[in-house]
Amino acid sequence: MKDPDLDASISVGGQIYRNWLSVRVTRVYAASFSDFAFEGAEPGGDGRGWAALRIKPGERCQIILAGVKVIDGYVVDRQVGIDANTHAVLIQGRSLTREIARSTPQAKQYRGYTFEAIARAMAKEHGVKVIVKDPPKGWDKPIRNFIADPFLKTWGNLERLGRKRGVIMHDDKDGNLVLSGAPIAGGSVADLIEDDNILALRGIVSDNNVFSKIVAVGQDQGSDTSFGRKVAEVQAETKNPLGAPGSVLNVPGEHTMDGKDAENRANTQTGTYLGTDIDLTVTVHGWVRPDGQLWDVRDPISVRSPSMFPDGDGTARLGVRAVTFLQGPMGTVTQLNLVHPNALSMINPQVPKGEVPSIINSSGEAARYMPPDGADA
Repeated sequence: MKDPDLDASISVGGQIYRNWLSVRVTRVYAASFSDFAFEGAEPGGDGRGWAALRIKPGERCQIILAGVKVIDGYVVDRQVGIDANTHAVLIQGRSLTREIARSTPQAKQYRGYTFEAIARAMAKEHGVKVIVKDPPKGWDKPIRNFIADPFLKTWGNLERLGRKRGVIMHDDKDGNLVLSGAPIAGGSVADLIEDDNILALRGIVSDNNVFSKIVAVGQDQGSDTSFGRKVAEVQAETKNPLGAPGSVLNVPGEHTMDGKDAENRANTQTGTYLGTDIDLTVTVHGWVRPDGQLWDVRDPISVRSPSMFPDGDGTARLGVRAVTFLQGPMGTVTQLNLVHPNALSMINPQVPKGEVPSIINSSGEAARYMPPDGADA
């Protein structure tokens, strides 16, 4: 009997399809949708056996791994390959949030709405629900004025707006749009060790995007009580002692922004670059963590790899940015894309007490608003 932890199936209209030759299911944090690819083949090539595989593009489907739903979405492609010996079928699809990734919003103005309210209104246009999970502090501050760009995809509109509120978005197993962005909390869900429970490892540690200073620059909306340089020269900066002297990066605010918005924008850029400072992919056996749960994005992980991290005992605290579940000739495995945990939030926690700052444990200071000389803070 097949191990239930290794079972992969597609459910379409109440019909369950199993026994695939290969399976790939991918979820990425800060990505607009999850996707999957299931391949099957029948010896003989007459295709009669696969006539029962009545899965068509556009149909609603659920992807189930180890008895747990991991994607609620649509079938996007059905590819067929036939030769004298084989009749092969490849079924591919994406989660429900693909609609906000490929569709554009109405040209609507939002005055005094929170980010959540704007996201709910825009996602509703495409039949997507919004939930909130681990949002950052201050994210619910009302946005004075926002006009949706009807020529920019809905995801693009929200992703840009989220930078000024510290919000990072992704989907979940039910096809909801999740609003997140708080620092990862809790201890490691797994300890992965080189030459032990890590089947394969590849990655890079780089300081190419480590700057001594990142500065967010923009303008605020003026009024009778707020004017002059205070609104014309809004900026915030984050510093990192690990950056080379004189390495400064200015980034623009995509919308009008006040001091707090500028801080979030600078922290956003820092988080984006942290994802390139450490970029590690490890392969582990099976699809479930040591506690029996499926691996998921934002899982905190401890990785011990002296080959990758030459300092100390070679251990780094990382977070899961992407999960890829695989099954096929290589067996049943999971590939985990791991990054600096602060790359998965808009906040820059400080180096743990007693530790020496390094590229492995430091993301620099949290951004601070810098009022223009002579202007009130």
